[in-house]
Amino acid sequence: PLTAWLAAPFAMLPELVSELLVGIGVTGAVVAAVWLMGVRDWRCYLLPLLWLPVYEGVRTGNAIAVVAVLWAASWSWRDRRPVLAGVSVGFAVALKLIAWPLLLFLAFTGRRRAAAIALAASGILLFGPWAAIGFDGLASYPHLLLALERAERSDACTLAALVAPAVGWTMAQVVTYAGAAFLIVALFRHRRDERAAFALALALMLET
Repeated sequence: PLTAWLAAPFAMLPELVSELLVGIGVTGAVVAAVWLMGVRDWRCYLLPLLWLPVYEGVRTGNAIAVVAVLWAASWSWRDRRPVLAGVSVGFAVALKLIAWPLLLFLAFTGRRRAAAIALAASGILLFGPWAAIGFDGLASYPHLLLALERAERSDACTLAALVAPAVGWTMAQVVTYAGAAFLIVALFRHRRDERAAFALALALMLET
């Protein structure tokens, strides 16, 4: 619902203008994410912009670019601005549920205040926009997600899609759950190494 509310104003613009603004916004989001991660070498900004998935994200206006900025912001602000870090994580989770491992990153690395803010923000930003439309479609949303996963799973870039041709989808899902459990344990074990913990949270998002 949050994504729909944010995208709605663009639907009132002429198609060409809307596509241009969204393309510029997604490109700017990618650049901002790299900058927030502390990268200052200009050549490193060109690499993601030349990457095919980023090109596809710009072309389709994928909200994952905004999630990338919020991920980077949560890392950059994790100590200096814990409230903003928590809100960033909550915003990311409300936009894309796959961003939930960031909650674990904040909790496991001892940033409980930021984790609590992130949990509250994600709930408000997820259900607040839904409340504005009378929670229409809420009950059927899990079924919709399951149907979408089944329709797209063979083309997805996930561990399950990788192993399914060899072992079948049922076993592939078991492998996915086992892989997720392994990454969660690894994230907890490496909680004192923030870079490793952050990378493991990102891997957990991609794996699931």
